[in-house]
Amino acid sequence: MGKLSFVFLTLLVAINSQAQMVAHTEDGRRVLLRQDGTWKFADEQPAVKPEQLKIPASRKFLHPDFTTDVNADYYYEQQYDDFDEKTRTAVGVKIRQGFYLRFYYYSPGLLPKAVPDSVVMMFVSVSSSRQFTGETVLRLSLDGERVELGKFQRMTRLTSGGFREFIYKGIPLNTFLRILNADYVAGKLFNSDFVLNKEHCEALRDFASRMK
Repeated sequence: MGKLSFVFLTLLVAINSQAQMVAHTEDGRRVLLRQDGTWKFADEQPAVKPEQLKIPASRKFLHPDFTTDVNADYYYEQQYDDFDEKTRTAVGVKIRQGFYLRFYYYSPGLLPKAVPDSVVMMFVSVSSSRQFTGETVLRLSLDGERVELGKFQRMTRLTSGGFREFIYKGIPLNTFLRILNADYVAGKLFNSDFVLNKEHCEALRDFASRMK
């Protein structure tokens, strides 16, 4: 094989090894499919650096549907524990019937006085049968970027109607901010897919905006 042919073949292999396939979603968005199985939206902005993540600006009003009912569509509560002398601040959204996502954190004293370093991410299932079976690994897609949050802890309570199941894990504040700042948040948990809509994300931003 001549030297020129060898150079051409090497270049061709290099180009093919870096090639990306282009596909389209149902709503018409272009998706780049990489050979390693990952993908991203073709019009996706560069990944946000941790130092660029900020607490959302304070809202002038509470989320209109917030209530202290944990089974509501939008849940928000700030509760002081006299025994431990700390305050628990929590938010929750109903993803679908019987399936909820919550975030909460603890602060010393009567009211939060500092932005937390981490928050607890929790999923809750309320059902007549067990729903959280199998490996408790959470995978998210944030604007097309795949993020794996690893294994969560599990807890189950028996109720008169069946089971109330919880999986939860502490995550860094920057990870929480990445979730709430994404325009599109989807996930896969126990072979079940879910998507957070704009109202869900706005409720989480409202919650984060009150971190002091």
